[in-house]
Amino acid sequence: MPAIALSGCMKAELLSIGTEILNGQICDTNAVFLGQELVRNGIELQRITTLGDDVAKVAAALEQAWRQADMIICLGGLGAAPDNTTILAIAQFLGISASEPIPDPAGTTCGISIVREGRWLLAFPDAPHEFHSMWQDWAVPRIASLATTGSEFLQRFGHHYFGCADDTLPGVVGRLLRTAKATLATAESATGGLLASRITDSAGSSDYFAGGIVAYTVPQKIKLLGVSATLLAQYGHVSRETTEALARQVRQVLHTDWGIGITGYAGAAPGVPAERVGTMYVAIAGPADRASSQEFHFGSHSREQVKWLATQQALNLLRWQLLE
Repeated sequence: MPAIALSGCMKAELLSIGTEILNGQICDTNAVFLGQELVRNGIELQRITTLGDDVAKVAAALEQAWRQADMIICLGGLGAAPDNTTILAIAQFLGISASEPIPDPAGTTCGISIVREGRWLLAFPDAPHEFHSMWQDWAVPRIASLATTGSEFLQRFGHHYFGCADDTLPGVVGRLLRTAKATLATAESATGGLLASRITDSAGSSDYFAGGIVAYTVPQKIKLLGVSATLLAQYGHVSRETTEALARQVRQVLHTDWGIGITGYAGAAPGVPAERVGTMYVAIAGPADRASSQEFHFGSHSREQVKWLATQQALNLLRWQLLE
């Protein structure tokens, strides 16, 4: 494949295409699989967008992703008319004359690969058994070919590559905390304790993990963590400011070096605007009691998927700070 110019971490965006996914008729399990695979291969998944079968809207989303990401991955819309939304959108935006077909050993729908202007566009069918097979057999070897040796790979990706083989992000973060003789506490709202659960999946996590507090309601954020009622009234229970307060407060309450806070809208709920569903905030507070936060948009995926992706981002943000 032609060379892809990398500068720091390779950033990816996922476009999940299909009215059935957008309407909630089927669950987009591919997003969780892809999130795991990209992190494992040292690539940052920065946005997931779910779109219906509308060529103009998909083309517009492609144009936006092209400006922001190094790798754009499209799932769905590769069948025969009328299920060919992605093909038409790619043709409208980029043209497909220079595309490379991606073989589909488990089915009959070939994917599309286009490398242009230092960016890599990949389109796969959305049937999980086909996509998983094509990703593992075709895409992963080509991602690895971007760096032919381990040293070159690490030189290119640096801190963006967290491990290999059976490494997990919670396990890698745990080793970094243990090496630094540092401790961690978590304050979760929308993820409901999933982050603490994933951290304690690693044997010996009591060496560095003091515990977690699930403060799901506003009164519990005030009572259990001492978050200011004034701050909550001013910024709301789902905001950068509140999430940073959670991270700082849980660090103080449980007397740890590091604190993680998570808030957001993991799924649809009364009073939550549709465009806010899938929005999550993650904050890290460190030894100097300074907190930083990021906002993530995970699209219209299942509550379980959004929660898992938020915890993955939380662990990765902490990993970055531990490596600084």
